[in-house]
Amino acid sequence: MALEQGQDGHESCQSIFEKTSRQDAMFQLKAGIAFHLYISTAPCGDSLVVKTCPGQLRVKKEGSRDTVRVKAPQLEGKLTQSWDGSTTREPLLTMSCSDKLLRWNVLGIQGALLSNFISPIYCSSIIIGHQFKHRHLQRAVCERVLGEGEDCLKPSLYGCSSAAQRVIQERFQKHYGRSSKWTINWMLDCSAEIVKGQTGKCLHAKQSRLCKSKLGEQFKNLWGMIAEEQLRQHEEVFLGPIPLMYKDAKDKAESYQEAKRAMYSLLQPLHGKWVHKPELFQDNFRL
Repeated sequence: MALEQGQDGHESCQSIFEKTSRQDAMFQLKAGIAFHLYISTAPCGDSLVVKTCPGQLRVKKEGSRDTVRVKAPQLEGKLTQSWDGSTTREPLLTMSCSDKLLRWNVLGIQGALLSNFISPIYCSSIIIGHQFKHRHLQRAVCERVLGEGEDCLKPSLYGCSSAAQRVIQERFQKHYGRSSKWTINWMLDCSAEIVKGQTGKCLHAKQSRLCKSKLGEQFKNLWGMIAEEQLRQHEEVFLGPIPLMYKDAKDKAESYQEAKRAMYSLLQPLHGKWVHKPELFQDNFRL
């Protein structure tokens, strides 16, 4: 939002955000703006499970295409990952796509950094490019946190999005085989960027604009601009000094972190423990 403001502080008509009077966010998505998620095939994990332990959280091992239940006997004692394990080439465990979509449906797609500034953003619909089972997808990305337990998802800013109720199936010819090792991202008024999925780096080993260090730079710039504007306008609520570490910046979004902890606690008894990557591996670096 601040990056879209002119020198005189007036809101740009090109921005998709507007200021809000809420106490828990400074900006919100403008009315009439919606996000729609397209996936070429049904997400891995629980949305593909028909009979064996439906609803349970699942992980993928590094280098494997299959998912494993976090409650599976072979993973007993291996769900707490450490920096030592990653340096000795223990396979890294990551949550399945279905579980990540579930988290998006609860916490929003904006993540922790932007939650310092904006209200949650939820997908309005999910579009699947190949055949899938609606009831399994709905269970995977929505129903596992619906019901009596949803009341624990406090603060009230967060809840479970109903995007799974609005799923559209586009029928495209299925091309079987392994996915490409390359990914592509693009932004308005910027050139496309090609990234190798396994390493997260661009051609010639350059850093991607989507890597955490680059996002941290953008966050730092945005924090400074908003804080400066707050001082200029003599606003009562002040952001304070810029966090020193990337992890500190994420932890500053207290409402987001509180809702995330509540979601993990809600899921654990019936669906299993959410598996985290080693902290030192991803978030402990200086902004």
